[in-house]
Amino acid sequence: MPRPLRSFEPGGFYHITARGNNRRDIVLDDDDRTAFVMRLARTATRFRTHVHAWCLMTNHYHLVIETPSGEVSRAIQYLNGNYASYFNERHERTGHLFSGRFRATALEDERHLAAACAYVLLNPVRAGLAACPEDWRWAGAVGSAA
Repeated sequence: MPRPLRSFEPGGFYHITARGNNRRDIVLDDDDRTAFVMRLARTATRFRTHVHAWCLMTNHYHLVIETPSGEVSRAIQYLNGNYASYFNERHERTGHLFSGRFRATALEDERHLAAACAYVLLNPVRAGLAACPEDWRWAGAVGSAA
C-alpha cells in the first residue's frame, strides 16, 4: 500500500532532514559540499523557498524553510535527485544516496521556528565538528543558502 501524501501549507515553516542511505555519507569532500550548497541555492530560487537555516553534515542535512507555494515535496525531490545524480556520477556509483523520504516537521510559531534554527546551527557543535556554529563552514542562517 502506498504511503499517504503529505500536505504542506503555503506560507508554512518546516524543519527538513534527509539522511544518507544506510546512514552512509552524502558528502566525501569539500567539492561535494560546495556542489550540495550550490544545488540548495538553486532549489531555493527555483521553488521560491526562503531558507532560514541550513546545515550540511557528513551523512545528513537539515533545513529550516519557509515555503510560500507549499511545494516542499517537489523542492526536496529536486534537491535530493539533482544532488544524488551529481554524487553518483562523480563517485562512479549507482543506487540511492538518500534513505527513504525526507523528514518534515511543521513549525507552529515564532518560538518553534527560533528553536529549530538554533538546533540546526548547533548540529556540528553537538557532533564535535566545531567549537561554535560560526566555525562550521557548511551551515548558514537567515535567508542564505550559500
